[in-house]
Amino acid sequence: MSGGAVNLVWVMLGCQSAPDLDSVEEASPQQLLRRLSLDLRGKLPSKEELDRVVVSPEDLNQLRDEFLHSPLMKERVVDWYGEQWHTLIDVFDVVHTDYYLSDDEEYAFERAVGEEPLRLVASVLSEDQHYSRIVTAEYTVANALLASIWPLELNQSETEEWQRATYTDGRPALGILSTNGLWWRYTTDESNMNRGRAAAISRILLCEDPLIRPVSFSTLDIEDPSDNSVETTIQSNPACQSCHATLDPLASSLFGFWWLELYSAIEHSQYHPEREFLGSEYLGVEMSYFGSPMQGFSDLGGHIAADSRLYTCAVKTIAKALWKRPIQDDDAATLHEIWKRFAASNFSSHELIRAVTDTPEYRTGYLSDDMSETERSKYRDLRMMSTDLFATAVEDLTGYRWTVDGFDLLRSDEYGYRTLIGGLDGLEVYAPLSEPSVSWALASKRFTQQAAAHVVFEDLEGSGEPKMLTKVTLDTVPTDPEFTEQLQDIHLQIFGTLPEDAWLTESIELWQAVYEQSDSKRAWASVISVALREPGFLFY
Repeated sequence: MSGGAVNLVWVMLGCQSAPDLDSVEEASPQQLLRRLSLDLRGKLPSKEELDRVVVSPEDLNQLRDEFLHSPLMKERVVDWYGEQWHTLIDVFDVVHTDYYLSDDEEYAFERAVGEEPLRLVASVLSEDQHYSRIVTAEYTVANALLASIWPLELNQSETEEWQRATYTDGRPALGILSTNGLWWRYTTDESNMNRGRAAAISRILLCEDPLIRPVSFSTLDIEDPSDNSVETTIQSNPACQSCHATLDPLASSLFGFWWLELYSAIEHSQYHPEREFLGSEYLGVEMSYFGSPMQGFSDLGGHIAADSRLYTCAVKTIAKALWKRPIQDDDAATLHEIWKRFAASNFSSHELIRAVTDTPEYRTGYLSDDMSETERSKYRDLRMMSTDLFATAVEDLTGYRWTVDGFDLLRSDEYGYRTLIGGLDGLEVYAPLSEPSVSWALASKRFTQQAAAHVVFEDLEGSGEPKMLTKVTLDTVPTDPEFTEQLQDIHLQIFGTLPEDAWLTESIELWQAVYEQSDSKRAWASVISVALREPGFLFY
């Protein structure tokens, strides 16, 4: 699809009335800094950064560029794409014991498999590489655990936990397309024959989901439901061909990842170049990419990189991640403006993020009372933290991560509360929670109680540098001036502003009530725990 065709598509989709932007007020520099810091780093801005934009609001864009180059950016990209690619599942056909890993390594194994393709995307975006590198990179990104079980060679010159790596089993190097992690999530069998994988490529890379395409089966008639009859019908019936005409030739290129046994660690770990051309025999079609012939799987990355839909889909993917809502038809005009900046930068990943964060949809700070619900769904003055962002932000404040037997309880459902607290599992829940629920209230209460107790103990009785309680001791009481100063600091840390008198009064009363029944440690933990569940922290 040419650039002119892309322009035409955006224009056709954008021929709808838009909300009156006079009803949308931009967030203050402090609000935008908080939003950008959480979205791009997963942590709250420092007092120095907040003071900087108060004095010089024009420094906001410079700080944004600093965030884009932060090593923390990679974690955010993993979260953005994980929510939309659904690779972070808890159970695969091959499990940790198949590799003789201990039960203590189960979560690390499952998480690493699901993160592999996401880490590669994070590498491309954080390093501001050309976006097409997600399907053409000659490397993958892996950690020591994956290197110990798969045919991978790590780049030993890197010091980070996740490093560039290369597969040593002869597979073509095509970015995420060559990762075991992607195809372990999107598996196949002798009935599906890679068609689901082809559909996954179309959905996650081109934003075209064949599985939701309306198809009429009124003329479909299979008298003999044998395998041969089904395959014949797929190749000849117009209703079937509306999808299979493009899916099957694409599926035909993926047989190097065809496993003869579904639950074999050996089969799943290795690429099988000798099976690459089985597609023409099993599916009855030669491999091609939407009508363009391919000589082998090694051609696939180049075809996708040359497809303009990869870049329009990138715009939608990043916009959805940063706007914290689904893409709507009336977003077309805004998306087109983003795409033009993206294209003009030669598809720079950083410029794409800058363009999205420059939109009114991202920078909304206040909505007038006369806006309709439809308009409010487009311009959100507040957005709820994702489960991953909630966990990351609390960990940055308190140093606490909620784990049991190696499982991160906010990032797992097998032994955790991921979906209960608003996350998605990629198999049954496909979208994050956009507002608190009863289960969120229960799970978040336990989480923040644990985090608050941890930081209070470490700050008041530990030997390290205190993170939150820097001005009080176990003996400090509300009548001491340091007590009020400490409450002001806590509010500034968590909410980015100094507290009003009402908040100070309520916090002192809470502290006093708990102290009378317990001790100062539990009293401070209660104050911090409640603050971490307030809307002013959760929404940003």
